[in-house]
Amino acid sequence: MLASGASLGSTPWTDELPVFPARGQITRFALATGCRAPRRVVTGRHYAIPDGDTVYVGATFDRGITDAAPRASDDAANRTALAELLPDVTVRSRALSGHAGVRATTPDRMPLIGPVPDAGAGRHRHAELSRGLPPTRYPPPPCVPGLAVLGGFGSRGIVAAPFAASLLADWLCGGERLQPWAPLVHPARFAIRALRRR
Repeated sequence: MLASGASLGSTPWTDELPVFPARGQITRFALATGCRAPRRVVTGRHYAIPDGDTVYVGATFDRGITDAAPRASDDAANRTALAELLPDVTVRSRALSGHAGVRATTPDRMPLIGPVPDAGAGRHRHAELSRGLPPTRYPPPPCVPGLAVLGGFGSRGIVAAPFAASLLADWLCGGERLQPWAPLVHPARFAIRALRRR
């Protein structure tokens, strides 16, 4: 199984999977004097995580960037995001710390869960998809024997990864829990869509 984050597409079997790096930074701020921390984690376009008299705010999202060095400009962006998310929570102007990482994301922002498609064999087997026949009229996409992938979570990994891992584990053990999700998360979906648009 491959679960290698932003490096997911760097093998000969996965180099056609559309996985892109996306840099994200989280910032820790001290609360301003007299300001109360939120009582729980708050999420929206961004999130705020209370921790004593500080709050973690994140995260930025810069597709195609692989530099993981913290940036003051991202600290400022996170401060602005906090003000939009929780206008009543004020923090000191200087960030206590910042941490950046590089995540893997996909064009449709949905993860990749399941067998790795055999791209060359799939193009041959499904070459007539562009004629308008539904994918259900074709056999399942051919896959690389014994190889599965889990990744492409983008900014949703902390929420989606445990559930996705349970679906993949069930599939690896012969279960069918992954099947209803396949149209959304099967790693071959991008190749099939490309063939249908020809």
